[in-house]
Amino acid sequence: MAQGLTSTQIATRYNVSRTSVCAWLRYYGIAVRKPSAKPSADELKRLYVDQELTSRQIATMLGVDRNRLLAWLTEYDITRHGVPGTLLLKGIAPPSKKTLYDLVHRKHKTFEEIGQMFGGVTKNAVMAWLNKLGIRRPKTWLSLKLPTANWKQNWVRYTASDGHIVRSKMELRVDDWLSSHGIEHECAPKLPFSNRHRADFKVGDTFVEIWGVRGSARYDATKRWKKRKYKKYSLHLLELTQTHFDRKDHNWEAMLAEAFLPKEE
Repeated sequence: MAQGLTSTQIATRYNVSRTSVCAWLRYYGIAVRKPSAKPSADELKRLYVDQELTSRQIATMLGVDRNRLLAWLTEYDITRHGVPGTLLLKGIAPPSKKTLYDLVHRKHKTFEEIGQMFGGVTKNAVMAWLNKLGIRRPKTWLSLKLPTANWKQNWVRYTASDGHIVRSKMELRVDDWLSSHGIEHECAPKLPFSNRHRADFKVGDTFVEIWGVRGSARYDATKRWKKRKYKKYSLHLLELTQTHFDRKDHNWEAMLAEAFLPKEE
């Protein structure tokens, strides 16, 4: 409190809820400051509509809970971000159904990329367009229960030379390497021990996993669980890590060659 931080800002700094911070304050006998005064309708519209700050950013700025901020938006009749009505107020009309369908399902553009193409709208706005026009969201990767560390990276997609859609540049390099060597492979194959998880590739009876996320406890737990299952069911597994791709000697290529290219006599 000596630094002038609000309970919401403290919660953000220590990655806990505001309720937890308030409980700490009561435990130590520290009085909880009253939240900032309620902003006027014009002030809130300036922050939310004109400056396009998110409700969470504004709530943190004002030192209030996000739910309180959302209640103010409703009270002032300010349309939430991502709702087509907000975009129409800015003069941004949604693209045609055919255009949007082609971008999502044929050109495999991410929601962020589509948003940038149409006035820099948010991905929530793009999803609202999909719902309004009756366009289904792509199932590729979105239906999988993936670890949430580096969550945004899971939405980035790349098209390999053989047309496969992959999630990372590491997967792209592996897919292109397999294709260039004429090796048949399956992208994102289902696993015999799980309906939720998938491997990155499958070549013959060998599964390929690229462990490309660092610093995520949840990802590491999933990784350990999958490795136990591979061992339990006696499945062939080739593991690649980010370190293999960082090395200048292209160690990942040597590992793929050792596993999948015919041995010279």
